[in-house]
Amino acid sequence: MRAGRVAVGEVRAPDSDASGAFTAKIYWRLYAERLVAPKRRKVPGAFMPKTVWLLNGESSHAALTSRGVLQRRYPKIHVHVRDQVNGPKAIDQDFDALTLSFNPVPGLFGNTLIDRVHVTLPAAKEFVLSLEAGKNVSCFNCRDCGSPHLDLGGFSNSPHRKHLCGNCGRDNTWTTAPSISNPLKPLHDHFSGAWQYLDVNRVLNIDRDHPRAEFALWASTPAVVWTAARPQERGIHVHLVEDGRRIIDDTFGTVIYKGLPLDRNQLLATMIQNTCTI
Repeated sequence: MRAGRVAVGEVRAPDSDASGAFTAKIYWRLYAERLVAPKRRKVPGAFMPKTVWLLNGESSHAALTSRGVLQRRYPKIHVHVRDQVNGPKAIDQDFDALTLSFNPVPGLFGNTLIDRVHVTLPAAKEFVLSLEAGKNVSCFNCRDCGSPHLDLGGFSNSPHRKHLCGNCGRDNTWTTAPSISNPLKPLHDHFSGAWQYLDVNRVLNIDRDHPRAEFALWASTPAVVWTAARPQERGIHVHLVEDGRRIIDDTFGTVIYKGLPLDRNQLLATMIQNTCTI
């Protein structure tokens, strides 16, 4: 994997200028932590994640496979990194946690200048499901210690005015209106250069075109961070293998299996149901 830097806004060659609405060069350094390895692993070089996903791709069990529905498992954070536009993926992998480092952006986290955010499974899960459900999520800081506030569990489903800080333990933070806070919200809004969802219209008929293939299907979900200069695709993501070779790795609007079109919402519900509680 070649070391280099890429600017937020569009995946480009190292040290290129950012495009779109971004006026400053902001670089991401990607770190990875795996539970099976006690030491933190630093991915060589500084790369900008094209996407940071949870419950998408291989980060959760597939909603449906050619062998049926798989057993439940804990979720992961799935990352795609490209160091060139439309180039090969330098990283296409699941992680238990990420640290995203960047030049501090004034006002991004209130009056607190923050240059890194730890992306954990609970925070990523709640945020992605909030995006999928269209919930109104914000981010505000503790009035005592200044740390960005994170709502988890039932607090992430029910807007509320009084908030207990997970950093200092004080509960003196009140919002004027019932609110839900997640520190991934500012990252998503500021660094996602093309936060749009495009419903794809591609059709895949597994029965007719690939009757003997092995496959796995997921409902595509919003990315926590999406810096590619193109919309995200909403639909059903398919991995399909024939003769030991993956021939399809794409998202479709309609997938026909056993004579019926699959329902994306039902696939998403199955993914959530088969994801163990963190």
